[in-house]
Amino acid sequence: MKLLNTWVSQAITFSFQFLVMLIACYGFFLEGKNLKAFAFKLSPLPDDQEQMLLDKFSQMNFVTLVCNGVGGLIQGILAGFGLWLCGIESVFLWTTLMIIFAFIPLLGISIVTIPASLYIILNGDKVSGIIFFILSSAMALYVENIFKPGFIGKRIQVNSIVLLMYIIAGLGTFGMAGIFYGPILCTLFLTMVDIFEKHYLPHLTKVS
Repeated sequence: MKLLNTWVSQAITFSFQFLVMLIACYGFFLEGKNLKAFAFKLSPLPDDQEQMLLDKFSQMNFVTLVCNGVGGLIQGILAGFGLWLCGIESVFLWTTLMIIFAFIPLLGISIVTIPASLYIILNGDKVSGIIFFILSSAMALYVENIFKPGFIGKRIQVNSIVLLMYIIAGLGTFGMAGIFYGPILCTLFLTMVDIFEKHYLPHLTKVS
């Protein structure tokens, strides 16, 4: 019962945060140019460096969204195919749900695959249920811990291990939203370090 309450609570939290994000995005689209001009005016950095940070931020948002979409499709379709092989009805419904649930960190498609595995086992097909559970869990671990960090890292030119650590830290700090905030903070930090190294560190070295 506690596990079910945790799943429901996490799902509600994610839905609320997603709604807040949509409202914030609408506001940014509505006043984007004015906010950009105001932020550039407040920042002590030159406009070209500010634009670089903004471009990296936009690129990371796009790549993270695409990555989670692709990861969700991979997990949902493959796990749905496994359910079909095990004789589960309404496979299209369960596949669609798993694609959606794949966006939820930590829990993901396990919201469907764990009960499905138990159902298959309790209905007499123990071997198929165990195999389905092992394969679906291994696939989810691969997508979440190897595919996603690698997918994002290659396109943003960030080490996948560093990116994975930022995702884990983001999840620990921000909860479910950390799967988006972690990569963004990672990219912004590394971009600022790169700007400092190229444009400011040489001057400090000359002074010293």
